[in-house]
Amino acid sequence: MTLMLDPEVCYGALQTKHTRFDGQFFVAVYTTGILCRPIGSANAPQRQDCTFFLNAAAAQGRGFCPCLRC
Repeated sequence: MTLMLDPEVCYGALQTKHTRFDGQFFVAVYTTGILCRPIGSANAPQRQDCTFFLNAAAAQGRGFCPCLRC
């Protein structure tokens, strides 16, 4: 069974930094090449620049680097 992430729900959680979603997914930003937790202290990027992963390893496998703030 593969879990699917709803990008709109993920982006909403990212905008509000809702702690309930911490550890549930990671956001990767195309323009910076960075991946971060949804509760990270950085400002939310534009929606079109984001993609979402279930875990950090999947994002790193696609070439994204971890955020240094987290």
